[in-house]
Amino acid sequence: MADRSGPGGGAYPAQHRELAAEIAGRLPGPDGAPRTWDLVYCSRSGAPGQSWLEPDVNDHLRDLAAQGVAAVVLAPIGFVSDHMEVLHDIDTDCGGHGA
Repeated sequence: MADRSGPGGGAYPAQHRELAAEIAGRLPGPDGAPRTWDLVYCSRSGAPGQSWLEPDVNDHLRDLAAQGVAAVVLAPIGFVSDHMEVLHDIDTDCGGHGA
């Protein structure tokens, strides 16, 4: 569905990448260097055997922790207001990855 979103296709992930780049651009890194960022997804719905948007936030956090990344900023841009599912995903599921 993400590949077919929007008039030309791919609008859903493209809009999320654009917003993520904007957010990262407003958070200067050390010595003013641009922050690196990644677009990841949470809130899987449907049957576990059904494909879903990737990379999964929990898998990505585990990978970053294994690389020695000490801290991350998560910005749930897919929901523009508080949402209990996102609260659970970020506060509960993402809390134990060491990153």
